[in-house]
Amino acid sequence: MKRRDQEQAVVQGSIADTNRQQMLERMGPRVADADTEAVATYAGPAVLSRTYTINQPMSGIGIQSFQESFGFNSVYDNGATATPGANGQYTFPTLFGTQATWDIRGAHNWRRQRLNLAYTGTRSSYMGNSAAASNYSSANQFLSLDYKLMLTQHLALTATGTGILYSQNYALENPTGAATDVANINLGSSPNIQISDNGSKQFNTSIDLVYQKTARLSFDGGIGEFAVQRNAPGFLGVTGRQARGDVNYRLTKKATVGAYYSWTYYLLPSGFGDTYTNTFGAIYSYAIGRSMQVRVRLGQSQVQTLGFTTIAVDPVVAALLGQSTGVIDSFRKTNTQDISAQIVKDFGTKRSVSFSYARGISPGNGLYQASQQESYAATFRTQLGRAYTVSLTAGHDTLTSIAQTLGRYTTESMGATVTRSLGHGMALNFSASVRHLDILDNLLPLHDQIRITSGITYTPGEGRIIPR
Repeated sequence: MKRRDQEQAVVQGSIADTNRQQMLERMGPRVADADTEAVATYAGPAVLSRTYTINQPMSGIGIQSFQESFGFNSVYDNGATATPGANGQYTFPTLFGTQATWDIRGAHNWRRQRLNLAYTGTRSSYMGNSAAASNYSSANQFLSLDYKLMLTQHLALTATGTGILYSQNYALENPTGAATDVANINLGSSPNIQISDNGSKQFNTSIDLVYQKTARLSFDGGIGEFAVQRNAPGFLGVTGRQARGDVNYRLTKKATVGAYYSWTYYLLPSGFGDTYTNTFGAIYSYAIGRSMQVRVRLGQSQVQTLGFTTIAVDPVVAALLGQSTGVIDSFRKTNTQDISAQIVKDFGTKRSVSFSYARGISPGNGLYQASQQESYAATFRTQLGRAYTVSLTAGHDTLTSIAQTLGRYTTESMGATVTRSLGHGMALNFSASVRHLDILDNLLPLHDQIRITSGITYTPGEGRIIPR
């Protein structure tokens, strides 16, 4: 098997992928001296840091030139936003169309610096003259930059920035939501659960200082800002700030322990509410042999919210005013758990399975404001022979509003993808997914979403289109 095929067989997020990332990090920016060499060879079990930017892709680090991928798919979507009829009944459009995809990413290392870039996107075009076909024919784009500078032999500065443009069809294109790896999502600044097909604009920037005191002990502290603007009227955007810090210590060759703290502030427009969270907890990671790792973050969050709430008016007052409800300022203070856990098992470089769990505070999804999010996810990937790769995903996500008296929002999803390599960078792919949505109080008309795609992908050799 060619070397490139072997690299593609490594599953993202697996132990093999972690080892490869650590190897590439040792090839990255550093101040060359004996002490730094000892630090750079640190390769303890990976931990769940949750300090990266919003929805930042975790692959592509260490590529010394650009790598490109392009695709074209036929698409079937069922379950778009309901259209009200004259008789009060809702219909859910069925859409057929085509989709173009692109993925351009890479990195460059200097003696003391490293720059990563990722630009991905899709452009969907649906057939027909209906309003749904016109509204959903649009593009989704994602751009991420990651910069690292070695200030001294033990001190590094990292800066990240992300810009996202999600169109109305994003929820259809990503029915599995956060099912890829929920433990590695910064819930506090990543509104990854979409309640309907409204689209959004998102921006995030952060800066961190990492102090590698010894080969075993490291410190990380950083600040960040983020903003989310919803395209649909009536759905609230949010801006926020974060400050965080953590310390990790490699206790043994198999175990790493640590502690973390984070502060998050959410601001909703037009005085709809503010939310403050203070979170602290412990970090633990353990390698069970060479093929299995357990990663855990266990903490507690104190949440304070200030905003508007609707209350029932006394019947006598309601008769005088002509309205039965009123709006008042409200303050709530609650405590909740902050948990993320992941178990990764490798069955060689061709198969990997991962189970993830996350529970914490999320900025919501436009209808739900600051919320407690709870997510489960499972992923499995295997390579059959030299030509076929099969991926399976399943997820369960729940949002419970902290600042509002809304019902619980739940979404469940399952998906499968089969890829056949044709050689010379060409591959055929087929995928199918289904998503079930449920709101306890039936605030919106919802319908199961089904998506089926088939197409072809071309991934030229590294740096083939954009040269080194």
